[in-house]
Amino acid sequence: MVLSLCCGIGRSRHYAGGRRNLQSEGQRVRPGSYEFFDAATGASRGDSGTFFITNDGAKRILILESMNYQAVVDITELNADVFTYRRMGKDAQGNDVEVFVEHVPYTGSKLAFTDPDKPLNTTTGEIAKDADGARILGSTLWHGTQVLDEQGNDVTAFNANFISLAKFDDKTNRYEFFDATTGESRGDYGYFAIVHDNKVRAHVSIGTSKYGIAVEITELNSHTFTYKRTGKDKDGKAITVFVEHEPYKGELNPIFTMK
Repeated sequence: MVLSLCCGIGRSRHYAGGRRNLQSEGQRVRPGSYEFFDAATGASRGDSGTFFITNDGAKRILILESMNYQAVVDITELNADVFTYRRMGKDAQGNDVEVFVEHVPYTGSKLAFTDPDKPLNTTTGEIAKDADGARILGSTLWHGTQVLDEQGNDVTAFNANFISLAKFDDKTNRYEFFDATTGESRGDYGYFAIVHDNKVRAHVSIGTSKYGIAVEITELNSHTFTYKRTGKDKDGKAITVFVEHEPYKGELNPIFTMK
């Protein structure tokens, strides 16, 4: 995980019409978090959130929930000296072109994150800190069983969209949610990661609905997986809820539709 411990200067170039510099940006990263800074002034660009790299090294994912922004890009080079990814950008005439965004280690003044880490101190059970969280999720098919409010009341009926069969692949970081009754895909699939010492599950959907979210894990072990997020009460009011999962014991065997 080279990126989680270093700063970087980015250079965006396109290779279709000559090696012309299109953009320059600075970035500062910490495990599971990112923030972009202006490369000339060091001022924050207001773009910060959660990031991860898939375990096969193929993709880098950014999630900026406050702006409803997600980015999934293909990594073309990643080592201690160079980080390059491929995505769509613009040429000098404003046309859409494929660009390669190159980064080298930043050697300027030290940068600091603008905002501190959010507190992650809610627990509802054991969190296996010494285990690989992604591997725990990838070890079995997880069944969403119930949704509880902060008082322990069952609010599953008002948050049925959180109940599904969740399939995870810890080698490629793929995930997909399936209907718990029929086993059919819900069209919600993409990439996931467990970050912040098994306290956050982040995922980006590239399926029917495009979105990204990072939720606090309150229990994670081989028996139970629970996370906290915003849900609804019986009146449709936004409340904090806990979505509980256990290993699936039924007959369904859903297969990834995402290739």
